[in-house]
Parts: sequence; structure tokens; C-alpha cells
Amino acid sequence: MATFNQKIPFSITVFNPCDGGEFVDLTGVAHVVSHVSTDNNGGFHVVSHFNTQALEGKGSLTGTRYVGRMSDTLSSNAKPPFPNEFTAESSFTLISLGQAPNFQVHTTIHLTVNANGVPTAAFAHFDSSCRG
Repeated sequence: MATFNQKIPFSITVFNPCDGGEFVDLTGVAHVVSHVSTDNNGGFHVVSHFNTQALEGKGSLTGTRYVGRMSDTLSSNAKPPFPNEFTAESSFTLISLGQAPNFQVHTTIHLTVNANGVPTAAFAHFDSSCRG
């Protein structure tokens, strides 16, 4: 098994479902830890964790400033070229530094492809909440 540990600057734009539907442009530095392993059947397995606690940004319409944190987990199990299974989960919390409400978002995306290359399961789930 190999492990990779690094810090990566990044920027992302997220949709704020709470305050009139504006977009929030964020920047930060993600701490990324990835584990990669192989098995005796020619498959490989990857799990990556992204943790960002110093997110900063502002709303595209109101200019409201936000700070927050974000975490992501990506996992993949595959035996090239198929089958393949992929799951991505992301959660972030943004705190308003103005009158706009704080908000949290959680997403889960999953895809399974069988040995014939045919997708057998796929879903995306999105959940958000607004807080005072």
C-alpha cells in the first residue's frame, strides 16, 4: 500500500441555496491523504480524504463574506478496464460574516460498472440546510 500526504491550494464555486441563490467563490488549502493498494486479482483500490478548514470567499451577488470548512472522501475499487465502483462524498459548512444565513451542504455520488462495462447502479444525492 502506498500513502500520499500533501497540501494543495484550490478554488471552488458553490451554490448558496439559502440567500437568493447566489454563487460563492471560495479559496483555501486542502490537506489530502490518499491510500492506494492493489490486490492479487489485478484490482486496485484508492481512498482519498480532503480536509479544508481555512475556506474563505464571498457571494457573487451580495458580496457577503464567508468562512468555513469542507471535507471530501473519494473511493474507487477497480479491476481495469472493468468492473469499477466509485463513490464521492462532500460536506461543507459556510459561516456568513454578514446578514446572510449560514449554510451546510452534503453530496453523495456513486457509480457501479459491471465486468461488461455496463453501469448497474448510479445515484447522486444533494442535501442542504440554512441556519440563522
